[in-house]
This record gives sequence, C-alpha cells and structure tokens, in this order.
Amino acid sequence: MKSSHLLSGLPGYQDQGKHRQQKIVAEELKKIGLKHEHLDGETIRELLPKTGFSKHEVDEHIKRVGLLASRLENVGVFVVASFIFPYQESRDFVRKICKNYVEVYLSTPVEVCASREKNNLFRRARAGEIKNFPGVDVLYEAPKQPDLNIDTTHKTIHESADQIMRYLKKYL
Repeated sequence: MKSSHLLSGLPGYQDQGKHRQQKIVAEELKKIGLKHEHLDGETIRELLPKTGFSKHEVDEHIKRVGLLASRLENVGVFVVASFIFPYQESRDFVRKICKNYVEVYLSTPVEVCASREKNNLFRRARAGEIKNFPGVDVLYEAPKQPDLNIDTTHKTIHESADQIMRYLKKYL
C-alpha cells in the first residue's frame, strides 16, 4: 500500500500525548513534502460543538470524522487523526471507509494517563462531574488488532512519534 494518502488513526486514553505526538508526525510529513491534515478531537469538537459524549454520540462523531478523513484521503491528503476513539465499532467503520488506514494504538495504562493529566479531567470524572469518560465510568474498548501498539509509560513524546514515523515510512 505505498501511498501518499493514508489515514493514521491514533486511539487511546486522554492525556497520553496523542495530540503532541501527531503534531510531530505531521511536521515530519511536511518536511518530506507530503500534503497532510491533522484532525484533532478538540479542534473538531470546536467545529461541531453540540456533539455529546454518550456512546451513540461519540460513535456518530467518529464516523463523521472518518467520512471527512476519507474525503481528504481521496484527494491525496495524508490524514493524521488524534482522537480517543473509545469504541471498536466506530474504529471499524473508519477502517472500512478509508482505503489506507493505519491504527496506532497508544496502550498506556489508564492510571499512568491519569497521573499525567494537565486539565483535571480524570479527577473531575472520578468525582462524578464529567460523565461518559473512557477509563473512568465508561469502558475503553482496546483495539483488537492495531497496526502498531505503543505503551508510552516509559517513552518520551518524541520517542513515540519517532516510532510512529518509522512505521509509517513503510507506506510512503
């Protein structure tokens, strides 16, 4: 699948560094001259502010993002998507509609992610202030067969991003 239009999906818990890792990956793609777009969960939610966090709403949100990614992929854009992607059903949908989908799963334990939190979301979810929070009151469905699995517990953001780029270069 040598291609300049690939979707790199990066599922995992909150506070694993998905956004920062994918920013580094996007910069590397820019350096080698690939057209790319970085789709990030927070940015997309700003565009679609009424999207909720129930399982149904999250699945629908990820499916919409997948459709956007497939459109970009069809015009030769390499898409880097950093979302929590908590449910297998929506990941399967994205894999089905995108021709060249690579799933990079950040399998860092939820306790490690909670210890890294910067915006108190885990604390607030554990206190009941936030509902439908993967890893706290909602089960996170780990990917069944990710293309690449990275536990960031003992890796820096740059080490993880380098590992992702080494893997993706097989397809470029």
